Amino acid sequence: MGVYKDTERGTWFVQLWYKDIFGNNRKKKKRGFKRQSDAKKWEVEFINSLSLTSDITFGNLYKEFIADFKVRARTSTVKTRKLIVYKHILPFFENFKIRDITPKIIREWQNMLLNQNYSLNYLRTISQLLSSIFKYAERFYNLKNNPYKISGPIGSTERKKEFNIWTEEDFSIFIKEIKEPVFSIAFKILFLCGLRVGELLALTFEDINFKTNEIDINKTISRDITGTTIAPPKTKNSIRTIYCPEDLVKEIENYKNSFYEFNEKERLFPFSYDALRRRLVSISKKCDLKQIRIHDFRHSHASYLLYKKVDIAAVSKRLGHKNIKVTLETYAHLIPKSNDYLQEVLDDICF
Repeated sequence: MGVYKDTERGTWFVQLWYKDIFGNNRKKKKRGFKRQSDAKKWEVEFINSLSLTSDITFGNLYKEFIADFKVRARTSTVKTRKLIVYKHILPFFENFKIRDITPKIIREWQNMLLNQNYSLNYLRTISQLLSSIFKYAERFYNLKNNPYKISGPIGSTERKKEFNIWTEEDFSIFIKEIKEPVFSIAFKILFLCGLRVGELLALTFEDINFKTNEIDINKTISRDITGTTIAPPKTKNSIRTIYCPEDLVKEIENYKNSFYEFNEKERLFPFSYDALRRRLVSISKKCDLKQIRIHDFRHSHASYLLYKKVDIAAVSKRLGHKNIKVTLETYAHLIPKSNDYLQEVLDDICF
């Protein structure tokens, strides 16, 4: 197939077979060329455009992207990404053909977002998601010219390293005001063990080893608009067993024994993230303490360990980080304080 003469009309036409983005065989026919050279030129342009099917819309490309993403990411992550796409990306790009999306069009979309009252980190998240979709087209559908690379990103270009932490004194003031045992224990685990809040809320009684003073972290709770879901932890390294202070383990055991009857598989903390957060906010205000997020208890725990010169590899393993690099990137600004200790060690050397 190729370029042909239409003897009835006295014009030229192009007829050929090609595979679309989904691997289906398609027949393409284009009529009405006055000259053979015009028909051949159109044929060449069409074939070149098949590096990413000329007729594919952004909406259909996204369907391919999210179907692939689903089998590689946690359910909660997929839901979060889909919400962002449906709210901020598809309304603008869905009906555009990929070939028609230019850097200028992406720039217009970015300017529209920049006029909204979104944080830099949220803008970065939206922008990175659009980038991921175009990278998917580059990698699997041979998109030659990625318009996102020219338009560039928006939002914060790097993750915010600073965060609020509490000292031992801060936490001591706070915890004395928590009167309900179940919430007191929850906050103590967050501060003294550094769990993610999802890991905390997924704990069951059978996850606590009262003989060895250890907590087995093997699941997490994620939340979205559809409710809560218990699932495997964030990464393979998140599955871990960590030491829990003996006094806290005894406190958990006393709480367990206060029940007339209980199920070992029942959640230790049968309340929501919001219930925990409300108590944090109200007690912090009452005690005139610096406002922090639930996740900042984890940062406070890591900061305390590093301040006490605990080996960073041990801290990384305790936190369930993917590798030490993640720990260093998050807490590097705290580590230089240990230089004083290094100087002490070297100054003690004598010959």
